[in-house]
Amino acid sequence: MHTTLWSPDTCGCSIRYSWDTETSEDERVHTFHSVEQRCDAHSGLANDKIHYQHILGENQTKNKVHGAIMDVIPRLKKQQVQPDGTTADVLDPVVQFNWSFKGKDHRRELHVSFAGVTLSKAEVNKLTAAVANLDKPVTIH
Repeated sequence: MHTTLWSPDTCGCSIRYSWDTETSEDERVHTFHSVEQRCDAHSGLANDKIHYQHILGENQTKNKVHGAIMDVIPRLKKQQVQPDGTTADVLDPVVQFNWSFKGKDHRRELHVSFAGVTLSKAEVNKLTAAVANLDKPVTIH
């Protein structure tokens, strides 16, 4: 087992959790241990496990939106050669993916905008539909 302190890029909280190092990354289960630090945005979440679920949901929502951008608006992605020689889809370097969470505790919503590119109304609608059922509400600007 390995224990780590995780501070997501979506807020200022810190969470301690563990996972089995012998399990493959695709099958790995994270076991929550404790909330080490609460940010102001999550200060009203008194139950530690619920706190963990909310910040994990926020982080995963942001990551899924990033992936959906490249899936539903393929003109925004580029192929990048990785150190091992394989290629991976990445957001075009001219596109800036701006995001922020607004609200407090369990009512936080992800707001997304872009710089370096203008999305058509059809693209905004397509992306909005693609992210409509994520853990946290998402607004595309």
